[in-house]
Amino acid sequence: MANKAISDFIVVTKESLNAVRRDMFWKKGRILIAERGYNQADAHLYLYDRPVIGKDSISTYRGEKTINGVSWQTNWENDRWYTLRPVPELSADSLTNSCRELFEGLAVGRYEFSIGFHSTVYRGLFADKGVTLYIPKKNSLRLAFQCGLKHVINLISKDYKKKDRITALLGEISVENIVDYMLNDLSNSNVFNKNVAAGMEADMLTM
Repeated sequence: MANKAISDFIVVTKESLNAVRRDMFWKKGRILIAERGYNQADAHLYLYDRPVIGKDSISTYRGEKTINGVSWQTNWENDRWYTLRPVPELSADSLTNSCRELFEGLAVGRYEFSIGFHSTVYRGLFADKGVTLYIPKKNSLRLAFQCGLKHVINLISKDYKKKDRITALLGEISVENIVDYMLNDLSNSNVFNKNVAAGMEADMLTM
């Protein structure tokens, strides 16, 4: 994948890493990591706001506060964890189904796209078969989101090109609809806040 001009975004590689570090120091940008999920039909995208970039790692600053006697991690409010996966079948466990219904997601054909938070404070910078992108702070995320989504969808397509069901599912995915959904959430955090609250409620229900 060829590097884009840094005015849009840049693909982070070992060769571009020093330039990205320098630019991030002045522009306080974001990092987007797009990679496959544990399930071969799934994909994850992780958005980090102003992370610290090491030689081959990425780290974030997190805090902690206590709510009703329970400790919660903080300083993840501008980060996002995006998941793209086939719509799961109903579970035999009614509690699991009830917890799933708490969350809001975007239906994309027979796939679903969800927005949540991640508590990661340290991880590898370069994803296995994924792509890592740097976006200067004031720049639009649209092109980077498009690039990351298309990259992981192409990976899934290659692995499942001989399996009609997965190919049919992927054919129904609208990248533009997903990107609009992501950008709208970043502008108001409505979906993000709802799903964070849903996660807390689900944790309480399953304790």
